[in-house]
Amino acid sequence: VGFEDKLPTANVDIAREIIQILGLPVPQEIVGRGLMEARRNLSDKPSTEVRSQILEASRDFSDGRWKQTFQVSRYLTAEYIDERNGSFTKK
Repeated sequence: VGFEDKLPTANVDIAREIIQILGLPVPQEIVGRGLMEARRNLSDKPSTEVRSQILEASRDFSDGRWKQTFQVSRYLTAEYIDERNGSFTKK
């Protein structure tokens, strides 16, 4: 039996979570956030909403244009770059 956590999560969060589970002090240089939200009562809602923004960038080259898009999700003080796509269009 399991559940799906809808909050953004990345590999960077795992170190902080393990340190917290072990009850050790979290060094200041550790980035990411603990995943306590996923372990609490499932009927609870997050106290802060997740904000997302899609960013685009493009660059013209002599033979075409490169366009990159990605989504940035922000939760509390953490920012997550979600997978998106890039494409090259020939002239």
